[in-house]
Amino acid sequence: PRRRITGTVERAGSASAVPNATVSLSVHANGGTTALRTTTDDGGKFSFDSIVEGEHSIVASADGYQSARTSYIVAEEDADRDLTIQLEPAAPVTLEVVDSRGVPVSGAAVLEPTANIDVETGVDGRVVLSLAPRQRTLIYVVPREGSFAIAHVQPSSTDPIVTRIVVPPGSATITLIAEPATQLPTVNLVARYNGDPIPPPVIDAFYRMQRTFFRISNGAGTLRSLPVGFYEFWPIFSLQDAPSTLAGLGPPPAVRVAVQPGENRVEMRFERK
Repeated sequence: PRRRITGTVERAGSASAVPNATVSLSVHANGGTTALRTTTDDGGKFSFDSIVEGEHSIVASADGYQSARTSYIVAEEDADRDLTIQLEPAAPVTLEVVDSRGVPVSGAAVLEPTANIDVETGVDGRVVLSLAPRQRTLIYVVPREGSFAIAHVQPSSTDPIVTRIVVPPGSATITLIAEPATQLPTVNLVARYNGDPIPPPVIDAFYRMQRTFFRISNGAGTLRSLPVGFYEFWPIFSLQDAPSTLAGLGPPPAVRVAVQPGENRVEMRFERK
């Protein structure tokens, strides 16, 4: 049966309604995903009609607030569901993304995966994010033209601030060579750059923006237009392993390499089992 999903978006700690909040629902069922979106009314109410069972994920966001996500599973016998989603106040941060010459970078993906933020810079290279006040946050920038940047941002309060992020030149290429290469399946990779993790949502942005795959296929993988620096790579066979691997709770990296401008060929060894 199809059912109705309703809810209210509130300001955390006060139960006051948040109008005009964006609410996105993703339904994973029967091997596919359905994405729906709506906005809350003046009372903070939202609804989705004729929704099938499956794994549901809802993200609510609004100007001046941190995004919030809730996930649940709806079984075939379950009835309608009503939710309350609370949003924490956020600090508005204006990011100004420029290249190494100081030229604004427009249309670049800007991500903060833990807050479900994935937006793009405007023609002036700027974008406004709503971040947690007084908390150190990793911001990822993936331009269409290549390279990337990772910035540490910590808003001191809810007062607006402007932070400039410089995207370094993408002057390096990394070619990962699998050993032994015979009969090796396609292997996905996660990485750290100068000690900072590059999680799966950012790796997805690399493919979306630059058509770059973080993977080894047919014994090799090539990553182009990267900035120089220290890289670590791990093969992963399930996305569920990525958070613990990047947090250092899994095996050591299969590759550690100080990347220089130009071509960098690196061997990644795989043991036969």
